[in-house]
Amino acid sequence: MQNSDVTMGVFENHHAVERAVHALRDLGLGNNNLSVIGRAYSPEEKSMGLHAMGGPMTVWGERGLFWSTLWREFSGGVILSLPLLGSVVVLGQFADVVVCTIGEARLIRNCSPLGSTLFSIGMSSSNIADYERAIMADGFLACASGTGEELATTRRVFSDAGAKCATTHGGARSPQALG
Repeated sequence: MQNSDVTMGVFENHHAVERAVHALRDLGLGNNNLSVIGRAYSPEEKSMGLHAMGGPMTVWGERGLFWSTLWREFSGGVILSLPLLGSVVVLGQFADVVVCTIGEARLIRNCSPLGSTLFSIGMSSSNIADYERAIMADGFLACASGTGEELATTRRVFSDAGAKCATTHGGARSPQALG
């Protein structure tokens, strides 16, 4: 299995993660090695909807424009209803890994499907807990894999865009290698 460093950024709002995604794209670090994870909608929202009728997924609600725009920019995605986390959107290479983890029953005891997926790429249980807490607090994760130079740029872009933290996990298995 291919090992690669993975950088995770934790963002407190969708505006910051969207700035990071677009900044990385503008630098030529496209969405092939990038994933975005977050709740589909805020728990305070009264209504939310999804539809795809002959075109890309469209999301309604407070975060509708954000998720609909990103859905068109990434090659894959999934919306899951997860215990404790609620409705979670996973876009990019990580979506395949989440689906495979659930579909192949590779769930880890006492871990959500998202936590099990993070574990499958080599994240520690303390990191998994931190990342799941960020989602429960209505935050967003961005996950990038690549070369050391690409991830140094990614960490800088995440920080400049307003990430609460940006951490590179050395020796993690690339989501591309697992998907």
